[in-house]
Amino acid sequence: MLLRRAVSGVGLLVVEPLLAVGRVSLHTASVFPRIFSGDWEFDELVGQMREFGVSSLPMILMVSFFMGMVVAVNTVGSFIRFGAENYVGGIGALTMVRELSPLLSGILIAGRIGSAMTAEIGSMKITEQIDALLTFGIDPVAYIGVPRVLAGILMVPLLNIFSVVMGMIGEYVMAVMYSGIASGVFHASVADFLEFKDVWGSLIKSVVFGFIVSVVGCAEGFASSGGARGVGYRTTMSVVVSINLILFMDYIISLWIWGGVWGGIY
Repeated sequence: MLLRRAVSGVGLLVVEPLLAVGRVSLHTASVFPRIFSGDWEFDELVGQMREFGVSSLPMILMVSFFMGMVVAVNTVGSFIRFGAENYVGGIGALTMVRELSPLLSGILIAGRIGSAMTAEIGSMKITEQIDALLTFGIDPVAYIGVPRVLAGILMVPLLNIFSVVMGMIGEYVMAVMYSGIASGVFHASVADFLEFKDVWGSLIKSVVFGFIVSVVGCAEGFASSGGARGVGYRTTMSVVVSINLILFMDYIISLWIWGGVWGGIY
């Protein structure tokens, strides 16, 4: 019995991620044609943009500000000790723009919006509201899924921009106001280190992450079954799958843009 449970557990760990990727792929293939069909409502898109953007902004700002301070705390002391305080602003800017801000925005949105999206759609599924839409001739993927996917694609890049700004403010507070690095030196370092492709790379990441969060949230919601427990399981899976795909795509995009693979963006 114990061996059977162990083998079953290992098999579930292997099969479930593959099933999740399959669900996400199928949902992606069904969403894209419906974006251009016009069968979705603009008011629903505006409401979802509000949920993704305005409702999530305070959390993004607070976390990013303290993350910028943490980056400064972990770099300023060592840089000053080795006489490299001229690089503090630039290194912090690269860290926030290339990695921390896109990842923070994507992962926080996955935890806040992606899980709520899955729970909402899953509840609609088990209470047969999805079937009611079909009865009235309404395509649930277009009516429910498309506005959420578009909202994720549009709003997560904006949240990423706010995250970068607040992260840099947090780093400035620690580096200049607390540690005494000259403000001019800090600004010059940022200007010297940041390049155009860093900004574009950050925006590309955030667009991809927003798409991942929204399409995974919808796919897991539509796959819900088995009552409240099934909805809870899908909600958990939504966050887990989203974060893993975000980290995977973060590696792929970083390798493409800054790793020199396939020529990068120059």
